[in-house]
Formats: sequence, C-alpha cells, structure tokens
Amino acid sequence: MIVVQVAGYSSSGKTEVCLRLAECATAEGPVGYVKSHHGELERPFSDTGRMGAHASLRLLAGSDGTLRLGGRPTLEELVAEARSAGCAVVLVEGFKFAEGPKTWLRRDAQDAPPQGVTGVALDMLGAQAISLEAQVLWRIVPRRER
Repeated sequence: MIVVQVAGYSSSGKTEVCLRLAECATAEGPVGYVKSHHGELERPFSDTGRMGAHASLRLLAGSDGTLRLGGRPTLEELVAEARSAGCAVVLVEGFKFAEGPKTWLRRDAQDAPPQGVTGVALDMLGAQAISLEAQVLWRIVPRRER
C-alpha cells in the first residue's frame, strides 16, 4: 500500500493538493483518505467534502474525537485500518508531527514547518503544487510503501 502525506498550516492548499493526487491515485486501486481535522467534519461543498468522489474509504480524525474508531487514533492505526479495508493508496492530510516522509506546503516563503516536524522530503508553496499537472504532482510527492 502506498502512503502519501501532505502537511502544512491552514489555508496552505493541503486539501486541494490531495484532490489533485486522488485523480492519479485511483489508478492504483481503492483510495483511502485520512485527515487530521479540527472543527466540523464534512461540511457541504467544502474542499474536504469534495474528496468523497475519489476516496472509497474516508477516515476523518477530528480534534473532538469524531471518528468511527473512537478516541484519538494514531496515524499508524488509521493507515492499518485503511489497509484492512483494502486500500491501495492512502492520502494523508495533516498529521504534521507524524513520522514518515511528507510534502510540506507553505502559504508563503516564510511559512516554514514548526519545530519538531520531521520527514519533510518535499517543501513547496501550496500554490506552486496546485499549479502542477496532477500526473507531475503524483510523480514527485514523497511516499512510503506499507
């Protein structure tokens, strides 16, 4: 299973980049989508809501504990759940402090990852990432095989 993690601050373009990646990820097989989310989940017409067209499994970890697994699962627990559900790819949005290679999206040039974030293998402006063709973006994002 392929795990692709996209992290960054709010409004950096994480969901839009995940949507672009989902266009290509579906060619690999069923796509899981795991999002570290704060506040209301699945608002109508939100960027997060748009992911539903691409993801056959959506596991949303809300800061309020909203998740079908209950509690506050780790990213590894969520990835294991996606694997059990038969996902070939898991797109991870957020979880900036989780282990593993990740793409860090900046809102501007000064928007560096906070202290303690490790594994940043690709660091770019969100607007730059969004401007790339989906296939190019899919080829350059760091991933791990699980």
